Amino acid sequence: MATGQNWRPIMNSRLYRRQRRQRGQLLFCSITSLLCLCLGFILWATYTRSHSNEPHISQARLALAQQRQLRQALQPLDFSGTAIIVRDNQLIASYSHGQATNHRCNQFNTAFEIDSLQKALTATLIMQLVAQHQLDLQENLQRFYPQIPDSQHITLRQLLDMTSGLVAQLPTKLTHWTSDQAFLTQQISQLHFVASLHGHWNYAPINYMLLSGIIEKITGRSYQQVLTQQIIQPLQLQQTNFAYELPQNSTAANGYTAQQQVIQTPTAQQHSELGTGQLFMSAWDLYCTDAAMLNGTLLNNASAAKLFVSGSPSHYGAGFYQNGDLLRANGFGYGFQAFTRISRNGANAVIILCNRLPKAGSDLRRVADQLAQQTFLQI
Repeated sequence: MATGQNWRPIMNSRLYRRQRRQRGQLLFCSITSLLCLCLGFILWATYTRSHSNEPHISQARLALAQQRQLRQALQPLDFSGTAIIVRDNQLIASYSHGQATNHRCNQFNTAFEIDSLQKALTATLIMQLVAQHQLDLQENLQRFYPQIPDSQHITLRQLLDMTSGLVAQLPTKLTHWTSDQAFLTQQISQLHFVASLHGHWNYAPINYMLLSGIIEKITGRSYQQVLTQQIIQPLQLQQTNFAYELPQNSTAANGYTAQQQVIQTPTAQQHSELGTGQLFMSAWDLYCTDAAMLNGTLLNNASAAKLFVSGSPSHYGAGFYQNGDLLRANGFGYGFQAFTRISRNGANAVIILCNRLPKAGSDLRRVADQLAQQTFLQI
């Protein structure tokens, strides 16, 4: 009986120790898993930041005067979009307001359609081919599109400056798309050469569509592939995509009417803005790209100096209006507005991206000029 009476406490003690050991092992595994998860997150965040061009934004680092100036300039206009100010390559002010979509507000990394601001990227791709001795700015359009009237008298430089004399009625609601070259062939069949405009500035997107076609003919790749490989990937742009191929996780905003109605754009119409207005970019991606065109990153200094010059009394050349140390670009379309004001060395800039048509009396172009002048430039 004595043996039997001592057996139960001994078994209870062993069971208790076993359970305590199991709980300890479970706790150890849980802590180890949590540490691994935290370590993995830290490594992922470090990798993401090191492979991203986006700045680490600290409100304390932003210049309070410029932050207040930016807000005061845009708030009265019921602005919807994102605007930034950069000085000496550093973000000093940022302001976002309004709806990106019905479910998201505009933020620093929201992407907007940049419309005509894309033309400077197309010009940069052309100049890269010139630097590789595959093109010459003074050669004639006839080499690539001999079917265009008077193409033997039109140079690539004139296409860049919009002094070619070419005029085309572009589609506004295209619903069918096959390819870039098929689209250009169809547009070429309808365009006209106006002798009185040859050598004189006349804003016509067909100039940059033809330059995009030339890029494809020279490289044997699509315009989208070339821009991705020559600009998006080298600059590690995180919020830059083509309008007709937005990824599921895109931060792209909708374009809205002044009455807050979403503007629907057919995919074919987005394709048809070849080289002239197909891109969505965040304000920071746009700044990094424009700066890289000017500071020796995408083009060497000699190439940039040769490309970004005024081609007429309009001061337009290669996607920018050239005003001494200041380069300006404006874009409009599909509910979006985009404005760049950047110094010639790429170090200072005002970027304003908007995703709602302005109400009467709103003039974001003037606001962009004023902010640039007040902040760092003389206009």
